[in-house]
Amino acid sequence: MILPALWQGLWQAFNSLGIMVGATCNGALQDRFGRKYMFAVAGIVAASAAALAFVSGDMSTVDVRRGVLLLSKFVLGIGMGIVMSTCQTYVAEISPARLRTILLGLYPFLICVGQMIAVSVVFSGVMDFSKSAFRIPFAGQWAFSGFAVIVTLIVPESPIHLASKQKDEQARRSLQRLHGSSTDVAPLLHLIQTTIEQERSQSTDLNQIGYTECFKSTDLRRTRIVALLNTLQQLIGVSLVANSTYFFIMSGMNPTQSLTINQIGVGLSMVGTFISWFIMARFGRRVTILTGFAVAVLIFIAMGVAGFFPHDPKALKFIGVAVLLVALTSNLSVGSAYPIVSAEIPSVRLRAKTLGLGFFVNAFMSWVLNFTVPYMFTADQGNLGGKTGFVFAATCIIGFTFSWLEIPETKDISYAHIDYLFKKGTRTRTFKKEVRAINGLARNGDP
Repeated sequence: MILPALWQGLWQAFNSLGIMVGATCNGALQDRFGRKYMFAVAGIVAASAAALAFVSGDMSTVDVRRGVLLLSKFVLGIGMGIVMSTCQTYVAEISPARLRTILLGLYPFLICVGQMIAVSVVFSGVMDFSKSAFRIPFAGQWAFSGFAVIVTLIVPESPIHLASKQKDEQARRSLQRLHGSSTDVAPLLHLIQTTIEQERSQSTDLNQIGYTECFKSTDLRRTRIVALLNTLQQLIGVSLVANSTYFFIMSGMNPTQSLTINQIGVGLSMVGTFISWFIMARFGRRVTILTGFAVAVLIFIAMGVAGFFPHDPKALKFIGVAVLLVALTSNLSVGSAYPIVSAEIPSVRLRAKTLGLGFFVNAFMSWVLNFTVPYMFTADQGNLGGKTGFVFAATCIIGFTFSWLEIPETKDISYAHIDYLFKKGTRTRTFKKEVRAINGLARNGDP
């Protein structure tokens, strides 16, 4: 049975729309109710979406079944938007500067783990057309939804959130849980309080912090950088990788072969993400992102050249290898670095809202590219085939240029120092030099 392109587009669009709604609303919800409680909210929303998907196959007509699945995609997107933005905010606020690379880097790594689980579950039933084979992937989502609820019961609330609400004693206890009972957390709490007060002094409204604050003064620059960072994955070609299964099938592979290559790609992505932690720790975020784009340009140009030989089996194999290399390159660089820098750039008081806006941009760009890319290479539309590589070589050049102009180096810089550099109007390419100049300031125990 062939799924109509309209429904495929609607499912993808409504999932992205849900992410945009969930992430944007979550910024205000986190600031009001706290970080950790939003994990439970996300889990409950996602469990509801899984239930809708699970029963969609029991509906009376095909269109009703597809409509219920469409609703589940939207609801799941809301849950995804909430949990993704909460994870990034929470981890950014509890991580010491020197551990942010690894702790924030777990985010893209675990997404790769989730993709591997999903592909493996689908692969195990690729030739099974029974109702149970349809339901098993949806039922599996309940386990992860339940885990999100359990996390709420285990983890302490963000000390930065508590301090911003003047709950200093609770913030101290949270820091004690995070750093151990033998650690003197008083200096840590003092630095958090000082940073928050300094940022509040820049606000035009001390009582209400709305989304409009993200577009004022130096926060406008920070919001712009976060928005850019959340477009980089699409510029480096992750949408082509995401559509690789369909791309390979259109190129003549059977579903089993295409899913096998997809699994290999996800496995390479996991390895690349793990290695990227050491690359970023050694060379920094900015260099890692720029190098990733430079390498990806070369891969895409080579893929485009291979596209001029559509009937050559060797050229087809090379295109398949090129897609895998793009996946590896992305996760060695942009795919692993952008969520880290996105979490480091916003001001403390606006982090939840800025990251919510970032995920809005991410979901929107993901939908636009995932919707348009299949039209580039399918035979009855653009029919570019491997020559699609030239399109993404151009987007990589765009990504490299804007990254060079906008994205500063934030490796091992405390949030207090990042605030100082933005308020000073430090040029993008001189962040690292400025940090060396103020290295006399205390760096131990930064929030």
